[in-house]
Amino acid sequence: MPLWGKILMGCGVAAFLLFGSCVGLFYWATHSGSDTVKKYLENKWNMVIEEPWDRLIAVADAIQTDEGAAELYRDNPMLKNRYPTEADFLKNAAGWRASLGNLPRASPSFVDLEKNGLRIITNYDVGNRVKSLEMSYRTPDNTWLRLRWEDEKLVELEAR
Repeated sequence: MPLWGKILMGCGVAAFLLFGSCVGLFYWATHSGSDTVKKYLENKWNMVIEEPWDRLIAVADAIQTDEGAAELYRDNPMLKNRYPTEADFLKNAAGWRASLGNLPRASPSFVDLEKNGLRIITNYDVGNRVKSLEMSYRTPDNTWLRLRWEDEKLVELEAR
């Protein structure tokens, strides 16, 4: 058999397997019940949202007191770009307390988070070896939060 025939046969087998996988997935999704599919997707979502949500809750907890907010400011020196002094940060943090105090402790469902405009962006800059995570979320009282971390350090915090 010529080389082009072998390549064509290999592509045909790969296409058949891909098609078969799609048919199998469709069959599973339609015959296993919507609860099974929903539970599977919720489990995957919870794995994705767990770390960013825990970080958001840690920031919200820190801001609830002046001592916690001051420590958060000192531990994350890049916040000085937006808040030049600790007093500036504490003044803003006092205004955020009510909004951040009523966040759910466990991450809400995908549907609830999607309604509240959750955005999560992760990036890894290979050249600078910087891993960043950006998150925005609308709280139940309609305050928009935007947080950004670089290499585990909070570099931006905005609430409006």
